[in-house]
Parts: sequence; C-alpha cells; structure tokens
Amino acid sequence: MSGLTLASCTKEGNVSYPDTPELTYRSMNTGEVSYTDTTRWVMNYDFVDGDGDMGTDFTDSKLAVTITNLTTGAVYNYPFPYVPTEARFGKKYLKGSGTVSFAKNVFFVPRPDSVHMLRDTFLFEMYVTDNAGNKSNVISTPPVYITP
Repeated sequence: MSGLTLASCTKEGNVSYPDTPELTYRSMNTGEVSYTDTTRWVMNYDFVDGDGDMGTDFTDSKLAVTITNLTTGAVYNYPFPYVPTEARFGKKYLKGSGTVSFAKNVFFVPRPDSVHMLRDTFLFEMYVTDNAGNKSNVISTPPVYITP
C-alpha cells in the first residue's frame, strides 16, 4: 500500500552536519489525484543526519518515519530504510534522497461528507526520528487535490 525508499546517498569531502536529522522537501509527482486511480502518488525529499544513526540495521522495525495527513488526521509510521555500510562511504554522516509512495486509491479517498465527495484537499507533513531519538524538522507538501 505504501512505500518508503532510499534513492541515493552522496559522498562528500570533510564536512560535518548536526546530529539532529534534517529534511528538505523536493517534489511530488502530481498535485491532483483521482481516488479511482490505481497508480501511486510520490513525494521526494532530501535528508542528512550528522551522526548517521538512521537505517543502520536491516532487521530494525523501529517506526522512525512519521507522515501525517493534516486534513484527515491520519498518521502513518514506517521504519527508515536500511542503508548498507558500503553505501555510507566511510562517513560518519548519512546524506541522501528518499521517496514516499502511496497507492492513490487507498490513501486519497475523500472525506465522506457531501461537501468533500466531489473535491477534497489533502496536505501532508513528514518527519524522521534517528536512533538517538532526535526528531528532524517537519516538511510539508503543497496541497494535493482529490477528485473522483
């Protein structure tokens, strides 16, 4: 139904970042969604964590990614994707790009009241929490318009 993937990590010279994760919203594939559509809605973001303590264990089931639908109040929690040691390039920090993917016909159903059945608007927020419990900044999407 949903997915969270790590798109890439980057290798940089001698730099340092704060131990608290930082997210940057990049884009989404569409701002208008039909709830009968069976394709996926995708949000892209960048992240950096100065001490790299995210995605360190492929068996980790800690729910470190939180996405909230601000319109409905629904909250979705997911583990941060595993990042193997070789993808970290020997750096203390972790920096890369990620993608959130939701099935449109599952996550974008309009609210049932008559006012919102023909058109609704969803807004999403997202943050991550690293292994030390440091909560990142919160990123937000532009409005996503829902139609039949």
